[in-house]
Amino acid sequence: GFDTVRLGVDPAPFFALSGERRDKLFAILSDNIKRANTAGLKIIVDLAPDSSHPTMGRMAVLGGVDDPTFKQY
Repeated sequence: GFDTVRLGVDPAPFFALSGERRDKLFAILSDNIKRANTAGLKIIVDLAPDSSHPTMGRMAVLGGVDDPTFKQY
């Protein structure tokens, strides 16, 4: 069997939304992690930008450590 699961999460919606809508995203993520933990699984959350997203895609965060998008990420 296995006891660890990698959960790929696209961070773009977390940056695109704010307030209550973003809080709901965090709640969904947290609830799913808790469900997996309750089932005896360990979770590795892997922030994996979707390459097609224009603002927070993979290429957007490669501008270097001083780039505003990278800092937000």
